[in-house]
Amino acid sequence: MSNMQKNMKKSSQNDPENTPWNDTGSDPRNGPDDKKLFTVAEVAHSCGISRTSLIRLEESGFLRPAHVNPATGYRYYDVRNIVEIGRYKRLQAIGLTRKEMADYYRGHIDPEQFIEEQRKKLNELQHFINEFELRYTEKKLLDTFMVLPDMICYCEDISSSSFKEAEALAYATYKKVVVKGLRVLPDQPPLIISDNWEDLDKDSPSGCNLTVCIPVKEPLEQDRDPYLRAFPSHEALSVCGAGRYSILTDLISKLHSLLHERGLKSDGPARVIILATHVTTPDEYIFECILPIKK
Repeated sequence: MSNMQKNMKKSSQNDPENTPWNDTGSDPRNGPDDKKLFTVAEVAHSCGISRTSLIRLEESGFLRPAHVNPATGYRYYDVRNIVEIGRYKRLQAIGLTRKEMADYYRGHIDPEQFIEEQRKKLNELQHFINEFELRYTEKKLLDTFMVLPDMICYCEDISSSSFKEAEALAYATYKKVVVKGLRVLPDQPPLIISDNWEDLDKDSPSGCNLTVCIPVKEPLEQDRDPYLRAFPSHEALSVCGAGRYSILTDLISKLHSLLHERGLKSDGPARVIILATHVTTPDEYIFECILPIKK
């Protein structure tokens, strides 16, 4: 060992926290930039987290220091560690739970199930954004491409001559779900499906045929309840608008026009979701009309 190396080692023993050492006894911070190591304080400052949070990331298995001094226990990190911390913070920012992140990092995850769960969260956020934008901005119409998640719904066929009546019957169906002891999905709003929305409020003797669908958690004895129906994941086009219920037919007409303009074909009847009621007046709503499309 050279005299310079001896002096460096002696100096590091006097101040071990500030000078990381690798197994060869040299100072990695004097090497190339990609080999430079950083102290806990440097990394915490650079990443905008506390020292405690940094140690917790290690204890949870999210982070492994590039080097730990065996004599002092001081931890040192490289650039890859800092990139991993940034990745963790991004996953945290999009709403992943600690368990989801742990499973993701350790590879203990079902990709299809994970993707489906994240799509559900994305759809829930999209519903909220649409409602907020229509409620608080000048926009009156929004269109969105989306992927509908897998759902199990309690479905009931009804006939109604007006939207007000249909809304009341939908609430009655919701009540039946609760009475039956089924667990509703709070992140998925109820929806109404129909092939003939144009017949609503036309004083038709037979009324408009509708299907009220309440998303529920899949029960253990699904096959025993004839009212439960599975809706597979599906690509869809949606249009949102604010106004009285009379705008429904305009929204659905707009939906079909967009479908034609984009060279797409529908794969089922239109679904209507009431995102909000009593927007500015008691009879004003925010509707989302969704049309499944063929792949």
